[in-house]
Amino acid sequence: MIMRHRLLICLLAVATLSACADESNISDCDSGKKQIPCTEKTAEEKGRLALDEKKFEQAAENFLLAIDSNPENYNLYTLLATSYAGAAGFNLLDITKAQMGGDGTIIAIMSSFLPTPAKPCTNDGGEDKVFTLCISSMEEARVAATLPEAALADSTADYVQTAQKQQLFYGSASTVMQINRFIISADTGSFDPAQLESMTEDDAINILNTLASTGALSGLTGEDSTALQGKIADAHAQILSEEGGSTKEKLAAFLAKDQQGQASQ
Repeated sequence: MIMRHRLLICLLAVATLSACADESNISDCDSGKKQIPCTEKTAEEKGRLALDEKKFEQAAENFLLAIDSNPENYNLYTLLATSYAGAAGFNLLDITKAQMGGDGTIIAIMSSFLPTPAKPCTNDGGEDKVFTLCISSMEEARVAATLPEAALADSTADYVQTAQKQQLFYGSASTVMQINRFIISADTGSFDPAQLESMTEDDAINILNTLASTGALSGLTGEDSTALQGKIADAHAQILSEEGGSTKEKLAAFLAKDQQGQASQ
């Protein structure tokens, strides 16, 4: 009976200890043997756990460490891109719910679920971030999804196809978020044409370049991808056809018409 009590106490003690023993280890109750410490989680494991818990900034930090240790594990790049996108307030599931083949423009469709100056993304603590930081995270997601040249040797690899879709979705999201920075009021959440004055020529060129490079992506399959690229091509063509002597003037004219069209629906 005494032995059984000792064994029960021993099991309860082990159960209440942390999953991994410290450096000193813990002596076994009866045999005097020492516990084997748990293996420390890898950076990838920590990143995946943080991603599951929607701690996107923490996940990104760990995936960066994992890539530094194992740069040829190309799945890590897509996980890093997912983390940055999450930090920007973007969820890939929203794309599947959106009506990409509908009548709305790319701005109207993606603005329905992307952060805006009036409703920005949040940090791991749930606090609102400055909207420009949301845009920066979205850009980091787009860049992270651009795999190293060596990774593209096998175009049929799952990580290649995942990265291609991420580049399309994240590039589109980045473009729309950059546009919303110059048309959506942080106070009202509505279109404010006066804010277009704060957009510079360089800003307009960067937006158009991101739109063009995203629309030019190849090797994409699926109805959502095809429909989204069609929206991008339409927007790019319409911007270039607008009157104006500068990229800013053309983009501003397109955005004013786009917002008027949305308001009339």
